[in-house]
Amino acid sequence: MRKTGFMNLKLSILALTAISVALNGCATWDEGTTGLHNNVATSAPALPPDLGQFFGAMPAGSVAAFDSTPWGNQVELQLAETYYAASGRECRTVHLHFKKMSPDSTDRAELACKVDAGQWQPVRAVTQLLK
Repeated sequence: MRKTGFMNLKLSILALTAISVALNGCATWDEGTTGLHNNVATSAPALPPDLGQFFGAMPAGSVAAFDSTPWGNQVELQLAETYYAASGRECRTVHLHFKKMSPDSTDRAELACKVDAGQWQPVRAVTQLLK
């Protein structure tokens, strides 16, 4: 009986080690950022300067209209509070309201995070399904 308990303990430790290694393989350390991040999130181009300034300087609740954004054209943006994501980056949710509705432009919330040199970049929320 003692051998069975010892074997179960060894298998449990081995399983936890394998899971830990697998999870560490999903993230990378990049000296240029504030910590761990998902490489998928950093593949989008930075927001244009006017949008970046809006994200970086305006308080929560601020609303502004933009002719062109990464999320669509003729859209009104409303900023939510900033927060720190698990990656260590400063992020903000933005609520989109499209002035001209089309099948591809439904009101929704999107996400952007601050990257190097104070630029902001659109990112996919971890909980959002891939299309």
